[in-house]
Formats: sequence, structure tokens, C-alpha cells
Amino acid sequence: MQTIGTFRLGEDIVVALDAVEGDISQVSSIIAAMRGAAPGKPLFTVDRTRPAVPLLVLARPATDDFPAGWNLTLPAASTAGLSPGIYGIDAKITFSSGSIDITDVSALIVVNEAAVQ
Repeated sequence: MQTIGTFRLGEDIVVALDAVEGDISQVSSIIAAMRGAAPGKPLFTVDRTRPAVPLLVLARPATDDFPAGWNLTLPAASTAGLSPGIYGIDAKITFSSGSIDITDVSALIVVNEAAVQ
């Protein structure tokens, strides 16, 4: 499994969650979080002993180049306190019908220390 991006401690982390099918007006809430990968395990395995880091979820309208969806963000002030490593990001989507969906595959990112401090 490949990572979708590399970020540095102390910078904003922003990843997109695209609405690939269905009517986004039927989404009543989204909760997104990231958690560090488990050392010595496959990349898609998160370490449940590490706390989940909640992400800010902001709706994003469709443009010519991108479908409608949401931006999942962790601001720079919060990333400064992370440990370097690989993190899995998932979202729990609740629909107005009451049904719940969780992202099929965790998005993996790498968080590194900056070379220059």
C-alpha cells in the first residue's frame, strides 16, 4: 500500500475525501481521524494503543478539476506535537437515512521532521 502524501511536523496536513458516488446532500455528518501505524506490522495496520488524532472536516464544492467532497485538515499547531512516522486516516460518514459508512481503505501519509529547524 502506498502513501498519498508526505508532510512535515509543524505544517498543515490537508487531504481530500472525494464524493465518488451518491448525493452529498444526504451526508449528515463526517468524523475523521488519523492514528499512527503499528511498528513492525503491515502499513495498513494502525496502532490502537496510540490515541486517534481528530481531523477538522470542511465541505468542498465541485470544481472543473475536482469532484465535490471534503477536506480533512490537521492544523500546523497540532502537527508540531506528532511523532514522525506513518499515519492512517479514516472517515466515518453518517447519512441522513441513519446508515453509516467508513472509508474502504485508510489513506496513509508520512510525517517527517524538517531538515532545518
